[in-house]
Amino acid sequence: MLQLPTLKIAICTSSSFVIPIIQDILSNSDSTLGEIYDKQLINSNILDQKNTVIFGNEIDNVQNNKNNNSKVEFKNSSQDNSKNILQNYYNTKVELVLIITQPDRINRDKVIQNPIKKWCLENQSQNKIKVLSPDKIKEVQAELEQIDIVITASFGQIIDRETLIKPKLGWLNWHPSLLPKYRGATPMQSAIVNQDQYLGLSWIDVGIKMDEGEVYYQSKTLNSNQIYQDQILHQAHIGSSTWAIAIINKLQGNSISQEELSSINNQKLSFCGRLTKEDSSTDNHSKTAKEIIAKFLAYNEFPGTVIPKDEVFGEFRIIEIIKTQEEFLNIKEESIKENIIFESINWLIIKENKQQKCYLKCKNNEYLQITKIKNSFGKMIGLEGFDFGKLENKLK
Repeated sequence: MLQLPTLKIAICTSSSFVIPIIQDILSNSDSTLGEIYDKQLINSNILDQKNTVIFGNEIDNVQNNKNNNSKVEFKNSSQDNSKNILQNYYNTKVELVLIITQPDRINRDKVIQNPIKKWCLENQSQNKIKVLSPDKIKEVQAELEQIDIVITASFGQIIDRETLIKPKLGWLNWHPSLLPKYRGATPMQSAIVNQDQYLGLSWIDVGIKMDEGEVYYQSKTLNSNQIYQDQILHQAHIGSSTWAIAIINKLQGNSISQEELSSINNQKLSFCGRLTKEDSSTDNHSKTAKEIIAKFLAYNEFPGTVIPKDEVFGEFRIIEIIKTQEEFLNIKEESIKENIIFESINWLIIKENKQQKCYLKCKNNEYLQITKIKNSFGKMIGLEGFDFGKLENKLK
């Protein structure tokens, strides 16, 4: 294997949360791949102490680890041995030379600029990177022939077989799930809405079949019960601290199949499709407060959490909730009867310490405190100051 003077990298992405990975590659343009790899290994060991599973290089006794899903051990993964592992690639500098993203969209005669393209234009004076936004990825095959390795993350296009063979060293995909669980378009949202205890990131090979590639790196983090945008950004930051490890593992052929990983972690294969506007519809009487909160966190960006038929507001989208212990408890209506100022099929409104609290009725007599909604006309409504008393007179 010949040593390369520069490892030329391209990134295919259309999502702003991938920017930390782009920034980290750019910030390391004066470093060799080996130096970046060493630094990331040290950081990964720190992450490992914070409920993050890491692995890299050759698997050490897979059978003995089947009952231990806290960490998968590999041979030669220590920093001391990294120079021997890297050999030809240790002194190779990295250079991000190309970003491929989706074209701008038009919505109601208004141009919606691609966030990656926008970021590149705003930082053009600092970073001389070529940016392409083809309608089809196969339109840039000639440019990809000049690339050593392509990193793809939330790109939004299927990559055809002919395009896959153009880069000299292949493709590497950042996928935010503990594969083989949640192959497909919405892995992070699926994990959050299903209230999984752990979320994750997998760096994998790219092939014809979606998300079936060999795994070069995988990390596991606790579900922090934050909104999707915050949790996906956290996985992007982990990606920005592990991309060199994944590249080295790929170049050295150090990987694990998803079938083996499934056996080790007892993680079953599953798929997740794209979200649609219809996924927002929520029947609060068939969902517990905890289930509605999980949906609110997962679908906060799109498509939202919508109560379709309400006798007070009609259709509305939940904008803000109060996540306290009270949300999961049954409110003893007898004990707060004197404080009720409004009640309907969906709502219980009480006055407590001169403060109005608004609860959405949920399954199992649970109540979810909501502070802000948006009605079907797009108007924001703050519920803590809404006059339900006047409304009750109108409804009578």
